[in-house]
Parts: sequence; C-alpha cells; structure tokens
Amino acid sequence: RVKKRHRYRCIFFDRKAWLRKQFAPSHRPGKKISILFPEHIDIDGLGRERVLEIIEIINRNIAEGCKLFHLDFRLTRKIVADGMLLIYAELRNIKNFNEKISFRCCNITSNRIKQVLKQIGFINLCNQHCAVDTTRDDVVSWRVCSGNSLIYDKFDTVVEPEKEFKQLPPESDLYGGCVEATKNVNRHAYIDNFRQIPICTDKETWWCFSQIKDEKLNIVVCDLGVSIPYTLPHHKPKLYRFLRLFRKTSDADLIEGAINSPTSRSGESFRGNGLPKIAEIAKVNGGSLTIHSRRGVVHYRGTEPATKTNFKTPLNGTIIAWSLPLGGGA
Repeated sequence: RVKKRHRYRCIFFDRKAWLRKQFAPSHRPGKKISILFPEHIDIDGLGRERVLEIIEIINRNIAEGCKLFHLDFRLTRKIVADGMLLIYAELRNIKNFNEKISFRCCNITSNRIKQVLKQIGFINLCNQHCAVDTTRDDVVSWRVCSGNSLIYDKFDTVVEPEKEFKQLPPESDLYGGCVEATKNVNRHAYIDNFRQIPICTDKETWWCFSQIKDEKLNIVVCDLGVSIPYTLPHHKPKLYRFLRLFRKTSDADLIEGAINSPTSRSGESFRGNGLPKIAEIAKVNGGSLTIHSRRGVVHYRGTEPATKTNFKTPLNGTIIAWSLPLGGGA
C-alpha cells in the first residue's frame, strides 16, 4: 500500500548505510583512532603480540594521515618495564617526528596503572594532567631518561649514586654496561632506515627505564634500530658464516653468537667487546640479563647457560634488561 511504502523504503536505505559503513576505510584523515591496550603490557609473555600490533597500528595510521589516537587502558592490570619502554620509545619518536600528532590516555580504571603512567611521564607525553599522587612503593622507584649520545651524565637520574648504586654487588659494572649499550646504539643501531616513521637521531636515539622491585634493581635500555641479527652479518661476517655452517641462523642464535664472540670486524682487541661486557654484568648471584632483538630473546641467569626463544612476530629494535640484587655493596 502507498501509506506503507515509506516503511520498506527506510529499511532499504538503512541497509545501504550499513553496507557503506562496513566497507568504508578504517578512518579519514584527522579522525581519531581508539586503541585498546591488553591486560599485560610486556614483550616476553601474554601481551607481546598485542603490544607489537598496537605499535604497527599506530605507525600505519600515521602514514595514512591520522593525527589523534585515544589509548584505552580499561583492561590493563600489569605493566612490565620492557614492554612499556618499547611503547614509550615509539611514541616519543613519533612526537619528535611530528608534534602535531596527539595521544590521549583514557579509561584508566586501575589506580596503580594510573600512578605508573604518571611516574614515567607517559601522561605528560599525552599532554594531559593527572591529579593522582604516586604513593605506592613499587611505583615511586620508576625512573626514566633518554638521549642521543652516551649515558654518562644521565646515569644518575636512573640510578641514584648515594642509594642504589652503593647497594649493587661490587663485581657488577652496571655503569659500564649502560655506557656500552648506548655506545652500541650510536655505532650500529641506525646504520639503515627501514621504518615508515624515521628515527629523529638529532633528538633521541635510546630510552632507559629503571625500577626497584623485590629488592632488585631492574634497568632497561631500548633503541628502535635495525637489531642485532641484522647488524651481525655486516659487522662480523666470519662469525655469521660460521653460525650459518652449523645452521644456527635464528635470531636468538645470532644474538648469542654476537655475545660470545668479542672480536670485531676490524680485528682490534679493544673493539667489539660491548655485548660480552654487557652480559658479564649478570654473572653475579641473583643477577640476570635479557636481550630482545627482532624475533629472538636470550636470557642469562647468573653463570647458568643461556636460554633462547624465538617469537613469531619481530620487534623493531633492541631491548637490554638487567636485574641485579641490592644490598651487595659496601
């Protein structure tokens, strides 16, 4: 009937609108993108795949013209330093690349997570104000620093010389290890540019977190470079051919090979000793070291043999994490 024709016409047009919405692009330039963070933010466990997926989503949408991102933390209940540092470094580099890109934290339901994000400067990075006070013992110890040269004058900001540094085991040269880690970043990490968003090397090339937890000092150094498995064939071709001969060419095998071989491409005795020195720090009672680079993860605990793992999804860069017991100093 004519009087009911509009009823069926509305159904038809609603169907067409639904189809247009389903097949429309993910966003138009300038539209906000909402990103849901996982329950665990880490790169060595349950949250690894989602953390790397979030970084890929942000980079891809920025390349397509998006400039506003809402970061949703409603599900987040645990933050591990290495996973959070990777996200923090990526967002810092994006802001260095283009200050017009904006991030907003939203739906932070956990008071502990809110304190952590404020303590490490993540909320300030999003240009937001947070009225919560950082009072938890496992939060106030979080510290952060970054730079584009060696860590010499910034080491005191993450390890207080009159407190934590004096409590470290005398045989562990954590300061020297951090210097070697940042030196390797400047020498090897950015020899090639393979990223959608380039690294602003004139502002920041490495980022560092520290945290005291369970009477241990945890310190993490991160870069967004080409990774150890990529640089090994270029800087140590003989070692790479040797490992390939024995079919040890996974990312974890290449990381372990770079640590166990102190020689450099130049053959000079004082060069190429960075990674072995970094690994030597963990050889104390109760100490450990974890190195993430591309798909590979190598973990050292004291003097025990290394344990190796290879993941399916690669991360862009290298993360070096030490855990050293406190109370062993003079």
